[in-house]
Amino acid sequence: MENPTYHPRRYPQHNGPKGQVFGGECNRPSCTSQGAVFYNRANHAYNCPACAADINKWPLGGIEACVEVKHPLTLGEMTNMTARAIMAMQP
Repeated sequence: MENPTYHPRRYPQHNGPKGQVFGGECNRPSCTSQGAVFYNRANHAYNCPACAADINKWPLGGIEACVEVKHPLTLGEMTNMTARAIMAMQP
């Protein structure tokens, strides 16, 4: 498995790679599912499909926090995705 890209603003800051590895363990503290392929633009981490669907039930400013991605994101991609989400929430 590749070395994960840890976003400096990730939350929560788990010990180890939880939520930071594309396809790895879900970021949600209560979840241990593998297959985290949804990037959470609010906390800069990967979630499994079930947790992402649950999180997206409560959209932030009218947009879904979790979006499915097809590859491990670089720090630049993570930052750009979050910036675009913030811009989309602007009136």
